[in-house]
Amino acid sequence: MVLPALARLDPDLGVELVRASLASFPLHELSLQSLIQQRPNEIADLIIQLGEESNIEFDNAAPLLNDERLLTLWTRFPGLMDLDAFERYTPRQRLALYNACGHGWRMSDGTLSPEIVAYLPAEQRAEEARRHMKLPVLQAEPERRLDYAAYLPWDEARVALTETLNTPNADLRGASLKALITVARYERGRLGEVLKLVLARRNEQDPVRYAMLEALMDLPHSAWQAEHLPDLAGVIHDTLAARDLSSATASEAEELIVHLLPFHPEWCAQQLAELWRARGYITTRELYAYLSEAHVPILARHLAPVLRQWRKQENEYQLYVLANTLGHRLHIYDELVELLADISEDTRTSSILSSIIYVLEKYQPKRLRKLIPHLLEKDPSCITIPEIHAYVHLQRQDLLPPFLGRSAYKGRFSTGKTRFVIGVDSGFYRWTSGQQESFAQTLLEIARDKKRATYEVLQSIARLASMPALDAAHVVSFANDKREAIRDAALQALGRLDAGRGIPTLLEAMGDERARIAIYALRKAVLSMPTSKALATLRQVPMQRVTVAKEAIRLIGELETDEAYRELLAQNQREDLHRDVRVALLRALWPYLDRQECWEIFSEAAHSEDSAIAQGIMQIPADGLSRQARARLVSLLATLLEHPDAHIRQETLRRCVQSPVSDKEHVLYPGLLALLSTPLKGMRLLAANVALRTYAKEEPELIGEAIRGLLSDRRALHSACEALLSLLRIGRGRLLPATRTILNVLESDPLTITLRAQICVAGLPWSELEPALVALVENLHSDALAQTAKAIEESYLRPEADHLTLEAALSHSEDERLRRLGLSALLAQTRRASGWSDECIARLERYCQDPSSLVAEKAQFTFPPQEEPE
Repeated sequence: MVLPALARLDPDLGVELVRASLASFPLHELSLQSLIQQRPNEIADLIIQLGEESNIEFDNAAPLLNDERLLTLWTRFPGLMDLDAFERYTPRQRLALYNACGHGWRMSDGTLSPEIVAYLPAEQRAEEARRHMKLPVLQAEPERRLDYAAYLPWDEARVALTETLNTPNADLRGASLKALITVARYERGRLGEVLKLVLARRNEQDPVRYAMLEALMDLPHSAWQAEHLPDLAGVIHDTLAARDLSSATASEAEELIVHLLPFHPEWCAQQLAELWRARGYITTRELYAYLSEAHVPILARHLAPVLRQWRKQENEYQLYVLANTLGHRLHIYDELVELLADISEDTRTSSILSSIIYVLEKYQPKRLRKLIPHLLEKDPSCITIPEIHAYVHLQRQDLLPPFLGRSAYKGRFSTGKTRFVIGVDSGFYRWTSGQQESFAQTLLEIARDKKRATYEVLQSIARLASMPALDAAHVVSFANDKREAIRDAALQALGRLDAGRGIPTLLEAMGDERARIAIYALRKAVLSMPTSKALATLRQVPMQRVTVAKEAIRLIGELETDEAYRELLAQNQREDLHRDVRVALLRALWPYLDRQECWEIFSEAAHSEDSAIAQGIMQIPADGLSRQARARLVSLLATLLEHPDAHIRQETLRRCVQSPVSDKEHVLYPGLLALLSTPLKGMRLLAANVALRTYAKEEPELIGEAIRGLLSDRRALHSACEALLSLLRIGRGRLLPATRTILNVLESDPLTITLRAQICVAGLPWSELEPALVALVENLHSDALAQTAKAIEESYLRPEADHLTLEAALSHSEDERLRRLGLSALLAQTRRASGWSDECIARLERYCQDPSSLVAEKAQFTFPPQEEPE
């Protein structure tokens, strides 16, 4: 949690802390995501310097990187980057990235996402469009192919789309029109032609009309000039006049108009008024985002006839929708506000009144202050509207007395046959004591009514407990109720009473069947007391029931005082202490890890054959411990590694993986060594993982000794090497000393050639890989060769890997096996950002001509994306 806080408060200090932490922690274990947003270039430098894979994501911060770092991350660390940010890069960055990574961004069929093509510079955009129009795979998928026509120059696009613009297929016709309209995004001088094209298609089917409007909406809104507006108005008119106009298409037209509001407010206000009059409803939900205060009077002037018409037609909901979509601009739209107030006085639809009160409270609170008293005076049944009684509760408590449930009232929203209880559950401190007492009488009547639904009674008890001016006896009276749900709810409510007023009843309940509820209800009341008083209260809790005793012990531990500590020690001396209570006591001692007696108790627990007790100390945190306490913790973990219960041993290993501890004295080593040979594979892998994390960097000889002892146990040896390979991806540098040591040990066993080759590829510095492969090749049998080739192909994510250099070094070897590995290096390169470049294709052709079938067969059945039709 430290780094996220520093990212917010002092990001430079956060970067310094990361640099210092890298000496002790792998990069992937540091919480860097929030720091990236504040100091992206500095974190990028750390990643590049370390050259290790990571789970960090640069998506949002990528546009903040300078050109050099951005290119380096894309080419060496592709897993950190995402193309979703491509449109936010500068044109220069997009061009540089496209030149370096464009081939790698292509799909297996050779296509590049249209979203990427759209943001390329003009020359590259047109080249990609022409390439896609010729791609063999797209000849059979005309709709996909037409997407790319949008990125051709206008004249080329007209020619390319000539046939499909007039096809009987409506889907293809719509896609063609959309593509041609999109061309105007890049050639804005064509907007006039685009509008003439759309006007000429006024009789198109609705799906085609929708495609055209969608394309018009997607054009840059600032591109539309005054001279375009008459024709654009004609497009809107034709849309509204269409007999088959769908809601989706009308909404698209509305969205187009709304987006132009900042640029042409008078024209847009007129068009919106006409569209809303014709359609009778509004689909825009955030109109305020496109309006300035200067625009509101213009909009109001054009909308006035529409609003009057809707009011006359009782189209109340749309008037509310308009107010809501205007948002904070509503405060200067007096005519609409008065219409809403007028509706609130006569509407019989509770949801409409509720919505109006909501929008006025949010955007016109001054008007609401006058409206609420008027509504309640005119019609008391308005109090049943949740927004109204919530407002009265929070703002106008002086209006409360008639509405505390003591009488019924008849009106638009109530029949007058039943009393209404306002739905208020908290905040009663705003009320006078008299108001609370009056409301309590109503609630007590409900709670004592045996015919009431259970939820009503439970709700009443909760409200009674929330009123600070009431006597606790109101709630206490239900603590012995024969209805179990009511009784339990009352006990829980007693724990929430202030000043510990419910504690005597809760302590009384500890002696009977109510204890399981009472003890948990006691928590809040006890922890809000002074610690000495809290401990005195907890000492009164009877310990005969296990559930009660466990929670009482936990609460004592949370007090964190010397007196509480002595009480825990006294409880530990009890011979009759239940096993589950002892487990709770072990956890309660965690705040006192600086005390000698604690560790003696923990040590006894670690040696217990009872698994539950042993497990109670497994998760003791290492953070903040003194050096002596850390040594004691390591000793405990070593004891647990030798526990007779396999589950305890495995969970201890898992804890050491999740929260590593330092072991300078090799206390854990014997236990880990024994577990490396266990018959249980999962445990073997965990043991190897812990050993590597603990000793690999500073004491690799211990790892070598362990591997040497496993040479005769093939199953255990394979698991240890499997654990190493899984860790190398994210900790290659820290593991390098152990990697070299393991390779030296394995060299004595010729039957480990496959493992050695895999470890070489995954763990050695890239500059050492070529001589290592040459040294191994004499012993590479067919299976080993296949596994090595696979490892090289999967090494494409290694940031520092230079596959082309490795390929060049191996491709001229006289040994066919090395040439085959060179081909794998080439295939790995094509999976990196550069993809199937022309150079890679040329090198593949050379492998296709290799005299060895071992090489040539793989090469000839490797298929780069097909560029041109055969």
